[in-house]
Amino acid sequence: MNFLKPEHINEKIPGIILLSHGPLAVSLIKTAQMIFGDNENIAAFSLEAGDDLDKYRKAFTETIEAFPENSVIFVDIFGGTPFNQLMRYIQESGKILEIVSGMNL
Repeated sequence: MNFLKPEHINEKIPGIILLSHGPLAVSLIKTAQMIFGDNENIAAFSLEAGDDLDKYRKAFTETIEAFPENSVIFVDIFGGTPFNQLMRYIQESGKILEIVSGMNL
């Protein structure tokens, strides 16, 4: 697992959370930081082969719950494991979340 979480959360702006297979999510944030500089309320969670799905889900759900309402979650593939873990969280929590699949820079 490779995570990139914000050190400080700005309650005044919605957050952006990226979930992906492999290092895509973390790499997208690092690339965006090279172009645009540091940002607030952005987090990434990369799932590697053999990772514990419960730990992965727990890590991103803690961030979802810490971020302001109206935050947006981007996943790499509709129906992939990160997406499915997010759907499991939604079913268990009853939360309504904004989700976009097919993330890119």
